[in-house]
Amino acid sequence: MLERLGKHFDNLRKETLREPVEGGFIKYPYGVPAGFYDQLWDWDGFFICRHLADRPDEPKPEYFQYWVLNFLSAYREVGYPPGCVTNEKPETERRGFSLKPFMAQAALHGSGEGFEWLRESFDEIVEIVTRREKSNRDEATGLYFWDDAMQSGADNNAADSNLPELKGLFLSCDLNAFQFQEYDALARIAEELGEDGARFRAEAESIKAGMQEHLWNETLGSFDNRRRDTGAFVNCVSYSCFVPLWAGLASKEQAASMVTSYLLNEDHLMTQWGARSLSKQDRAYNNVNIIIPYSNWCGPIWPIANYFYFCALKNYGFEAEAKELAERLAGLVLADLDAIGSMHENYCAETGKPLAPSIDQAPRFVEGGFIGWNLLVQDLLEQSAS
Repeated sequence: MLERLGKHFDNLRKETLREPVEGGFIKYPYGVPAGFYDQLWDWDGFFICRHLADRPDEPKPEYFQYWVLNFLSAYREVGYPPGCVTNEKPETERRGFSLKPFMAQAALHGSGEGFEWLRESFDEIVEIVTRREKSNRDEATGLYFWDDAMQSGADNNAADSNLPELKGLFLSCDLNAFQFQEYDALARIAEELGEDGARFRAEAESIKAGMQEHLWNETLGSFDNRRRDTGAFVNCVSYSCFVPLWAGLASKEQAASMVTSYLLNEDHLMTQWGARSLSKQDRAYNNVNIIIPYSNWCGPIWPIANYFYFCALKNYGFEAEAKELAERLAGLVLADLDAIGSMHENYCAETGKPLAPSIDQAPRFVEGGFIGWNLLVQDLLEQSAS
């Protein structure tokens, strides 16, 4: 299975890679999802870099440096770090949401051969990482909230909302886990540059403690988003509940509760093709093929969501279960690759059939074409085999 997948990905990987165009805004090589999308997106690009950096035959960690430098240019251009950049300009309107918390992590991952390249930009990276302290941190708990589900990247995550009246209302498991990782990475970079990292390390520890105090739902037996106004838990088992396990923020007992009750439970997340993005028991659960005005994270199998699940399983000792998940997911995308030579961004959790982008949704009416972070499926198989 790994050999077959590798042959497909060797052909497809190059379709995600772009070189800067003379006179264009983007100055360094970058990764795109391909197919429906030809922009540099924040977390799509970040996880493409993760795949490129981990290639056993020819690792390319420099793509993390390129990612940092391209988004730093966008920050300087418009005064805040937008999450989407094109060769014409940084996006500031419909796709102008703020960069997800990956800047310090990308900088850290791109520094295997030394940190000196970051010295001149360190203050700007600190500004980008800490800006949510003023804009998106809840005073009562010290935890963070997305403006809406769209900003999170899980476009219609049922654990959050896109309704204007609910804007900024939910303390979010995924955002706080990302912020924890950012402050931890920032502390490590500061120390490598001879700066004081204590303030960043303290913030990371504060987030970790705050998540235990405020975002662990004892009744649900899971991390859970929480309303800022009433303190009520959302009681929603979404992929985003498992991002804290990707970041290593759960106790062994908490992880075991979430994995056994929800992730491995076919009545909630697991299927024969991989894990759903939302519990089957949730009233919002569906497998509708949506890509405009947002993609559907309320049930379909997303390879990137399964990357977080896989890391959660590995982090907490569920080695056999992680291998089984990787193999199920690989079988899903191999069926797609064998059928059309490419992939989709998500798949129906009830049938395993491809969803978006369908022929009528795709540029030039070409089926599928989505590659991007789906390349991580190869990483999961490789890690399972090692």
